[in-house]
Amino acid sequence: MGSIVKHLRIVFFVCLTSATAFAADAHYEGLLARGIAEAQRGEYAQAVKSLRIAAFGTVDDLSQYTTAQVWLAVASQKLGREADARAAAMKLLQAERISATYAALSLDAGTRAAFDAIVKTTPLSTTATPQRQPTAPQRQTAVQPPPAQPPVVVAPRQAASAPATTPAPVETKVTPEPVPASLVKAATPSPAPVAKALAPAPAPVAAKPSATPQPSEVDLKLRDAQRLLNEGKVLAARELYAGLAERRGIARNHLLEIGKGLNRAGAWQESAAVYQRTYPLLVGEEQHMFFEAINRYELGELSIARALLSRALPGLPNSREVMLYRPKIESGQ
Repeated sequence: MGSIVKHLRIVFFVCLTSATAFAADAHYEGLLARGIAEAQRGEYAQAVKSLRIAAFGTVDDLSQYTTAQVWLAVASQKLGREADARAAAMKLLQAERISATYAALSLDAGTRAAFDAIVKTTPLSTTATPQRQPTAPQRQTAVQPPPAQPPVVVAPRQAASAPATTPAPVETKVTPEPVPASLVKAATPSPAPVAKALAPAPAPVAAKPSATPQPSEVDLKLRDAQRLLNEGKVLAARELYAGLAERRGIARNHLLEIGKGLNRAGAWQESAAVYQRTYPLLVGEEQHMFFEAINRYELGELSIARALLSRALPGLPNSREVMLYRPKIESGQ
C-alpha cells in the first residue's frame, strides 16, 4: 500500500511540473503575441514591456526569441531609444550564430525592412568591413521607395542600330502589360523610346593572360559572403555584400555577383540598385536577368519583371527557384 502511495505521489509531481511548464510557455507566448499586437497598434511603450518579458521566457525557442527581438528593436526605435534597438538587434545576431532562424520568420515587409535598417547601424564584430564607414543617413537608404527605373534593361541577341534617345518614364502599374516585342524577338529592331536601353555594350577588351592569377580582395570577400549564405547567416552575408556594393570602381563581373548575392539574401531593393549599374544585361547573363526579375516582382514593378523573365527563360535551367517565381511573375500574384 505504501509503495502505491509513493508511486502516485511521483506521478502527481511529474504531472504538476509538466502542467506548470506548459502554463509558463503559454504565458510567454501570450506575451509575445500581445507585444506584437501592441506594436502594430502603435502602443510602443507597452509593447516594449511585453516583448522584453516574452524574450526572457522564450529563450529556449529561437524562433520565438528572435521574433521578440525583432519587434523589440523596432518598437524601441519608434520610441527614439536607439541604444535599446541596437541591443535587441545584437541579441538576434548572436542567436543567429547558434541557429539561423531570421530568414524563416513570418514578418511583414515593413517590419523586416525597419529591422534591417537597425542592423545596418549595429557593429558586426566578425563581418564588418573596415573600408565601409557610411554615415547613418546613407545606411538608412535601403528602406526608401525605389527611384524611377528605365523601362527595359536587357540587350537584344542581335545589335539594333537606332538613334539614342531619352527613355520614356517607367509604367509600374500592377495590371498586366504586354511585353515589348523587342524583348520577345531579339532580332526585331528596337523602338525609338528604348533604343538607348537596348544599345549593345562595347566589345570587351581581351585581357592579357596572367601566368599566376591571384584572387583580388573583392573576390575573397565575395567568397566569404557566399560561405555565410551557405551557412544560413543571411544578415551577416547581406552586410558584407552591401559593403562591397558601396565601393567605387568595382568591375562589372563583381557587380553582377554582388547583385545576385543581395537578391539571395532578400535585399531586393539593394540588389536592383546594383544590377542597374550593370545595364544593359547581355545574352549569356540570363541567370542575372532572372534574379533582377525577382527583384522587380518583389518591388511591385511587374511589367519590368515580366519582360526580364521572358528574355531570360530560354537560357534558364528548370530549377526550383524558376518553378517558384515563374508563375508568380507571369500571373502578377
